[in-house]
Amino acid sequence: MRKSLTERYESSYFTKVTLRQIYEIVLQTCPAFEEIFLSSDDKDLPYSIAGDFAEYIVALYKEASNNPKVKPPLQKELRNISALIHCLIKHPDEKVSEWAVIGILEGIQFRLTGSDDLDKFSKILTSQTSLWWDSLNKFWNKEIPFVGSDIDMSKS
Repeated sequence: MRKSLTERYESSYFTKVTLRQIYEIVLQTCPAFEEIFLSSDDKDLPYSIAGDFAEYIVALYKEASNNPKVKPPLQKELRNISALIHCLIKHPDEKVSEWAVIGILEGIQFRLTGSDDLDKFSKILTSQTSLWWDSLNKFWNKEIPFVGSDIDMSKS
């Protein structure tokens, strides 16, 4: 029998921070994402929500890149998103960090693959987040055995 949505939010996958708390942090940072989030039937699938969030971020990035009239407010939101991803990656709960890297960053890369924006997007990331962005690239280019194996965790 399927668990209730509330029970699924308290999934054992996320240990120190509940899924609900992660979603709240994302929605506080990006209130405009709430409509997409609320329309999703996959709230119990964190990586599906991360994919939706990555798609939202890419759309926002492209809008900011292509429309000078809306550029300043969107750039501010993108800086806030970059800071959010940074905080999630630095979170002491490894599952939260993994969700940010594999769910969000990799989702963004997937959506930007084959465009010039793939390299340009990394410029809005914090230096810590850029390490993970680069690690994902190295992994997919078969330069490292797993994502993060090239990052010195004692310095991050």
